[in-house]
Amino acid sequence: MKRKLFLFVLFVALAPTQTFAALFINEVAWMGTVTSATDEWIEIVNDGADLVSLTGWKLIAEDGSPSIALSGSISASGYYLLERTDDESVSGIPADKIYTGDLGNTGETLKILDKDGVVVDTASGGANWENLGGNNTTKHTAQRQADGTWITGVPTPKAINSTEDTGGEVAGTSTSSSSSSSTTAKKTITGGYKQVVFAYAGEDRLVTVGAQALFEGYGVSDKNIRISAANYAWSFGDGGKGKGKEEAHTYRKPGTYTVVLNVSGDNQRAKDKLMVTAVPAEVRLSDIDWGNGGYIEVANGAETELDLSRWQIHIEYEKGSKSRDTFTFPDDTLIAPRSAVKFPEEVTELLPQKEDRVELLYPGGKKAATYEPNAVVENKVLGYVEEVVPTASHTESVLPYILAGTLIVSTLALLGFLTTQRTRKDVGSGTGLPPAHAFTIIEVTEASS
Repeated sequence: MKRKLFLFVLFVALAPTQTFAALFINEVAWMGTVTSATDEWIEIVNDGADLVSLTGWKLIAEDGSPSIALSGSISASGYYLLERTDDESVSGIPADKIYTGDLGNTGETLKILDKDGVVVDTASGGANWENLGGNNTTKHTAQRQADGTWITGVPTPKAINSTEDTGGEVAGTSTSSSSSSSTTAKKTITGGYKQVVFAYAGEDRLVTVGAQALFEGYGVSDKNIRISAANYAWSFGDGGKGKGKEEAHTYRKPGTYTVVLNVSGDNQRAKDKLMVTAVPAEVRLSDIDWGNGGYIEVANGAETELDLSRWQIHIEYEKGSKSRDTFTFPDDTLIAPRSAVKFPEEVTELLPQKEDRVELLYPGGKKAATYEPNAVVENKVLGYVEEVVPTASHTESVLPYILAGTLIVSTLALLGFLTTQRTRKDVGSGTGLPPAHAFTIIEVTEASS
């Protein structure tokens, strides 16, 4: 009996013990990042004491996209970072897995499946991510807490999750079907980092070829406070670069350019980008009403809106300088496609006379157009040759020439008529002309007394 009991105890001692992997979906950036909404990423944590091979494991969405075959391994108390499309979704941290397929902004339910297809963990975003957390405006992520609840917090890829809820308390939980479901995910690795620097380069924009465009960026902290002591590096997409918080740049050729801003501070770096479309300027000074109460008209012949921010109208006065010779257009002065705008003297305080030279200048002072009242302009965008028609004020300057021309034409016509009359008198009686065409000379004599 004792021998049998000994053998039974020995058998139990030597039998293999089953271990359960404690893998959890730990953080979800379903909203992307401040750099791009497509920079989505997901973090898995291993809360167990053993390394786990992920061969045959999957991370799937309940609706089928994304469906990710995991690979490699995840160390004890380690993290596994999945980045969408490329390794740029999380700046400065290499991805463990690159995947395709987007996370729907209205909600997803994500699951981890082991190599046998058993669901190990589920993060139930369902039809609304508020079940977990995350903010599409601040780009703060959904983060699992030690008690299994979720909050919205500042992104912490491969680092300890935030415990400060920036989006309100969330009641949703993450459930696990393994025997270690009561084991909570605790981030104990400190080799990662908490992102505390974010970059903002501005919105996509339209600029004019040859015109100086002003770019302004800034860095912000994880508390959404602008960083005063940050370093800036701009790449304007056409080979141009800049190093200031504010930079002016001029595009020489039409095209669409990707502008990238890198902001560094607190030993971290963040970047943002925007798209700039540079279009040719189809602009001219189309009309001027001279003197007091007049105006200067600027015409945009392009199919796109023209931004005149910080452009200038400059006058070279023929008879000495007046009180003002330059008007600078304020920011956001826009002219609609194929339209013209009259800028009145009451606003510009410019009083050009007919003999003065009027110019339209790009920001920075380069000449864009000169007023030519009698010019014939070929409008390449509109596709026709356009004659600039003088206004009433212009007609005053050419009125003497019009009267002189009229007098000359009238005189020539009268001479021609008289010549015709004399010819008909001489030949009328001998040519068989009807009586109605005969000409009679009446001689007037002085009556005798």
